[in-house]
Amino acid sequence: MTSLIVTQKFHSVGNGTFKSGRVVRQDTREAFLWVYDCGSTSMTTLNRVLGAITRCGWPESIDMLVLSHFDNDHVNGVEEILRYCRVKTLVLPFSEWAQTVREISVMGKKGTSPSTALMQLNPVKWLASRN
Repeated sequence: MTSLIVTQKFHSVGNGTFKSGRVVRQDTREAFLWVYDCGSTSMTTLNRVLGAITRCGWPESIDMLVLSHFDNDHVNGVEEILRYCRVKTLVLPFSEWAQTVREISVMGKKGTSPSTALMQLNPVKWLASRN
């Protein structure tokens, strides 16, 4: 039987969500790293948390990045993560195109930045525009 060590951290970003963790096989020390959402309503707080992680050193890659939904307070730190490490698997929420357009138009500037709107409407184009 393989023993696993599971750790997770809820990053204190105020209103928003940013969790990360790792699953390590005890026998081989092989690790699976994940991030669940990365955002905050306070860019100052989010930048402080991301800066602290940057000073400790980002891993070369993250095995899985999961975005629960496209509100800014859940995704506005993704660009920063992508600057420092490669994401092997990106898990995005599904929504019909018409629903996506409605959500963006109803929330307007209050809920969705132009960058987040593009991510939601066309994730492939958004990722390509950020190399």
